[in-house]
Amino acid sequence: MKFQVERTQNYYNESEKGIELLSREAQFAIYSACRIYIGILDKIMKNDFNPFKGRAYVPIIRKFLILIDEFIRKRFFPIFQQ
Repeated sequence: MKFQVERTQNYYNESEKGIELLSREAQFAIYSACRIYIGILDKIMKNDFNPFKGRAYVPIIRKFLILIDEFIRKRFFPIFQQ
């Protein structure tokens, strides 16, 4: 499981360059989804990569905050890309 998480993290890191090539409208959704999925990976790591310690998910309030953060970042600070 640890290998899979590390591999996925590498994919996310490599894909960020490609997200910037998408239209501005698409970037919002893709960056938001990426941050949510990274949050799931963080939960998996906190559970010591053990899927039997509970479901790894990002709570709805955290997802909402990610969306707000991305909206503000894209709308008002477009020069500050991740």
